[in-house]
Amino acid sequence: MVLLSHRHYCIAEIARVFDACENTVRQWIERYERNGVDCLDDRPRNGRPPKISAAVQAAIHEDVVKPSSELGHAFAIWTAARLCVHVAVRYGAKVCTSTMYGILRGLGFRHNRPRHAAKRACDLQAKAKINAITEVLSSFVAGNHVIYEDEGDIHLLPTLRSAWMPQGKQLRPLTWVTCRATAALAQGHRG
Repeated sequence: MVLLSHRHYCIAEIARVFDACENTVRQWIERYERNGVDCLDDRPRNGRPPKISAAVQAAIHEDVVKPSSELGHAFAIWTAARLCVHVAVRYGAKVCTSTMYGILRGLGFRHNRPRHAAKRACDLQAKAKINAITEVLSSFVAGNHVIYEDEGDIHLLPTLRSAWMPQGKQLRPLTWVTCRATAALAQGHRG
């Protein structure tokens, strides 16, 4: 606008070129004439205040890092919608899911799919049980019968859904398989 004004274009022509109102063109030219080139930069603006304070954002960060069950929820994975409800109930701040996405990204979280990680549960008495079975099997006592019982708890892999997790730290929901072995020695009777 200023350059065209220096080339002796009239305000109406400049307004047509920039598809702007004539008053807007006048304001920019007068602003330039008063303060020079530096005034053509945008002035700092207040903008809309954040919907959630820094303290609540810090609390959200702490809540997302914890398992949801510690906070009394029946679900395992935080979603933006669940966090909106959680924040509204717990902190009294109502936000929509798109705002929650922005808050979580600003806190360094990413929405990603976790990976399975097997956790091996160990039977503390397994070694003693195996030794007892081996001892019974290696005994040469005639008429002895070995009854062997094997128990197993199989926990299937949970369904994996995308979840909020800290950037660079992929969640690994734990799954496990436990096995317990017992043996009993039954004395045979000869008749």
